[in-house]
Amino acid sequence: MRVCRAIALPAVLLLAAACQARTAQSPPAPRAALPVVAGPLPRLRAGDGIDTSYLRDVARDLASDAFEGRKTGARGARRAAAYIADRCRQIGFSPVAGRSYLHPVALTEQAIDSAGTTVRITGPGVDTTFVYFTDFIPDVGTAATLRGFGGDMVYVGRATDIVTEPGALPPLRGAVALMRGEFGVLGAAADTLRARGASGVLQVVEDPRRYRLYRKTRGPARLYDADSSVTSSFIPPLPAVITGPRMTVTLYRPLTGVGSGSWNDAYLNGLAAGLPKPQPLRGWRAEVRFRSAARAVEAENVACVLPGRGGPAADSAIALIAHYDHLGVGVPDERGDSIYNGFADNAVGVALTLAVGEAVARGAAQGGAPLRHALLLLFPVGEEQGLLGADHLAANPVWPLRRMRAMLNLDANAPLARPRAWRIAGDEQGLLTALVE
Repeated sequence: MRVCRAIALPAVLLLAAACQARTAQSPPAPRAALPVVAGPLPRLRAGDGIDTSYLRDVARDLASDAFEGRKTGARGARRAAAYIADRCRQIGFSPVAGRSYLHPVALTEQAIDSAGTTVRITGPGVDTTFVYFTDFIPDVGTAATLRGFGGDMVYVGRATDIVTEPGALPPLRGAVALMRGEFGVLGAAADTLRARGASGVLQVVEDPRRYRLYRKTRGPARLYDADSSVTSSFIPPLPAVITGPRMTVTLYRPLTGVGSGSWNDAYLNGLAAGLPKPQPLRGWRAEVRFRSAARAVEAENVACVLPGRGGPAADSAIALIAHYDHLGVGVPDERGDSIYNGFADNAVGVALTLAVGEAVARGAAQGGAPLRHALLLLFPVGEEQGLLGADHLAANPVWPLRRMRAMLNLDANAPLARPRAWRIAGDEQGLLTALVE
């Protein structure tokens, strides 16, 4: 069993990020106000509550080697989906609308051809070709963005600079944007670069450890929804590359004048600290070549429901969400262990979701107050590859979105020590945020 603290995708309080397109792609429709969830919560009798032994059993099972790291599209993830469906059945939850617990998600996988995937940087006295994996990796993408690109280079600063000061950006039509750091949760920065006409973006990661984590979490292939009508809430809408420390000195040379130096993070961070404001890098170009082999991949979201019995309110649902996929099998460590088990990310989240469902169902069956709203448990796949299952659920909801009263996402819920604080992230305008505060 191998432990890996991967770069996790953002854990959110609401599924709102996956329920609407990015602003630059299509303006979001006005959001209707939802009434605050009212009425008593289901009562559990003294001593009932969450069964912690049940929670531990599920987390241990899903994080075991038997599920082979639960990589989306692989055998271990299919086993995990069947296991979760069986757990839903055991605790008394039904398939949604009488359908199967398993909801197919058709994906396309592009396996990267390392020999045909390169980045060439040219400038005054420089003509260097960098190689895949050692020097850079393609970021997550779709059929439209996993491709080569090129053009004159323009330095655009950090993602926060792009979002807060878009007026400071130089012209970008047909140019390659050179960005310090990654987009992260600031998808609006990628939208801005695309809207300004950038052909693609080079995201410079100066920290060797962080770059190695990206190589592990992204893996040798890229997955995306085979249905091109499904809008991604995470994947950048333009071609993007993540560059490692070996490329940093060369990429920053037109900004710093430094032509050689160390690849350690302290040196590179110091070099980057003096970078100027966004500007064209005159005489410098980037050409990215990308080659891959595509194949169809089948995956499944899992969904189950405990019906509500509160009159008209029973037609609406409260949803708990926890992705069940992880990184699968990778490069062996020094002990020969190659399975990334994903205990914290996100076997514990799945276990906690099922444990809450089990406690509510048990309490109602033993004389507690009936549910006023239905309780919906959703387990999307493909989170590690770019929120693929969540986006598919938003585009193909198993329960009408207008009848969703609240959604809570549980992700990476196993701290390495006793927690001193909990971070709750989500829509600052959302009603759940107001209730928590």
